[in-house]
Amino acid sequence: MSTIKTYPQDQLAAQPIGCRSREAATLTLTRAGEEGRIRAHDRNAEVHTRYRQGLDDTPYAATIDTLRRMVANLGGDGDLP
Repeated sequence: MSTIKTYPQDQLAAQPIGCRSREAATLTLTRAGEEGRIRAHDRNAEVHTRYRQGLDDTPYAATIDTLRRMVANLGGDGDLP
């Protein structure tokens, strides 16, 4: 069984699904892709807002943490924020 990093509940609740670290995003940017990245960011923010409607932070963060642990139990990288 792999060990995964534990993140604070408020950090898990605030982070949209599929979010990468700033460092990883910086490595993949190109000038031509900047506009597309901005559009994708805006769409992702809208989707994040819509699917979080009516969901309290505590149960949402617990669900994300549970899913991360399930991924780790199956041999995946459950340490993704």
